Amino acid sequence: MNFISRLPLALLFGVFACLLSIQVLAEEPAVDEPAEIEEVQEQLKFEEDKISGPLDSLNNLIESRAELEKELEAALKELKRSDNAVEEASLKKNAEDIQLRIDEVDQQINLLATGVSESEFELGSLYELDLDEEVQKLLRPLVIMLQSVTADAREIENLRFQLSTTEQQAQLAKQAVERLEPLLKTSENTVVNEELAKVKETWQKRLAESQDKREAISRQLETFLAKRDVDSDSTAQGFWDFLTQRGRNLVFGIAAFFIVFFVVRKIGGVVVNLQTKKDGTRGFGARLTSLIVNILSIIAAIVSTLMVFNYFNDWLLTAIVLLGSIALMWSLIKTLPGLMEQVTLLLNLGAVQEGERVVYNGIPWRVKRLDFYSEFENPSLTGGEFTVPVRELIGLHSRPSGRDEAFFPCEEGDWLELQDGIIGQVVIQTPGYVEVVELGGAKHTYPTDAFLAQIPKNYSVGYRVEVEFGIDYSHQAIATNEVI
Repeated sequence: MNFISRLPLALLFGVFACLLSIQVLAEEPAVDEPAEIEEVQEQLKFEEDKISGPLDSLNNLIESRAELEKELEAALKELKRSDNAVEEASLKKNAEDIQLRIDEVDQQINLLATGVSESEFELGSLYELDLDEEVQKLLRPLVIMLQSVTADAREIENLRFQLSTTEQQAQLAKQAVERLEPLLKTSENTVVNEELAKVKETWQKRLAESQDKREAISRQLETFLAKRDVDSDSTAQGFWDFLTQRGRNLVFGIAAFFIVFFVVRKIGGVVVNLQTKKDGTRGFGARLTSLIVNILSIIAAIVSTLMVFNYFNDWLLTAIVLLGSIALMWSLIKTLPGLMEQVTLLLNLGAVQEGERVVYNGIPWRVKRLDFYSEFENPSLTGGEFTVPVRELIGLHSRPSGRDEAFFPCEEGDWLELQDGIIGQVVIQTPGYVEVVELGGAKHTYPTDAFLAQIPKNYSVGYRVEVEFGIDYSHQAIATNEVI
């Protein structure tokens, strides 16, 4: 392993050493000046507060546990005196709840005093994970936020649906009553009239209930709409609160992402340049380093963002970033075969290799640079430079160019004849189109791939004209010595 290949590791160790030395220098207290002496005194006072604070909390927790123990003792005595089975079950449940609260206080006392929780001490529990529960914990902040944001809108929509339903019910009940009235007026059968009267009374009650319910829902809906109007007045304040709290966290997280991303890419670029050969070509080591740097830059940027959100205890943004990262990983796993082929291309081990000739969209190109966005060039075309995502190179094949092999059948200014019979001069040729001007000024524009399909015959690189002629029979005697 040469010096260049060891350079990335050495560079990382150097960065860590510099950071460590800076931190040590920053933490070293200097007591030569009065200001620094005051800082040391404030630090000592802070340490004393750090000790006295937990002691006060411990005292409060112990007093709380003592009160809970008294409640438990009283509950147990009452449970012994009870003879009723239903009351006994309720008292037993109460005693169990108090015992659980005592256990929680014991855990808090232990954690506050030692800084070590029972779950951390029981190492076996670290390997027992309930994935469903962990996912629920991760998604809970996001779901709670969505519920809070959409609570009023969902309630208004629900009330509108109920109002529409009750109006339909009232309309149906009204139609039923109106249909029964003519039957009651025309019927002379006493039994039938009694039955119809009962049915009418039932539908009248339903009509009244529907109307009352409609009025109640209408009032509730008006109340919610008025509340929403009041809440809209505080939108500016809510927006300001977002900026000062979660908005601040978001800005710091995005800043950390891009800073770490570009710093890692910059350091990796320096290392790749050191591994690049003098003629500008990159060997396998440089390509592998570039690929690793690109992957590490994204991972480091995401991790730094999560660390920022975790520092501010913003579990909502942390959950969003984690879910996005999981979705990204899942999509990458789904496209793993294509990714492997792209990695092969990036390492210059695939079917398309740097410096060779490839046909893309019917036009020949030289592969100038293989990267995530590869660079193609055609020196015979105006604007003959092209950037292609590496994923679009899958399925293509390159080959070395032959000696003096042209990248286009003509140059600007050449005269040529096309298969459609047009004879003219090429005035411009680009990756998109070729213009040919006939004698007299008629201009023909062809898409570049269609122009190549015309199999142009180039007269500017040399041509020959064959003419057949004959000699009259009266001059045949001098055909071989006098006729020139």
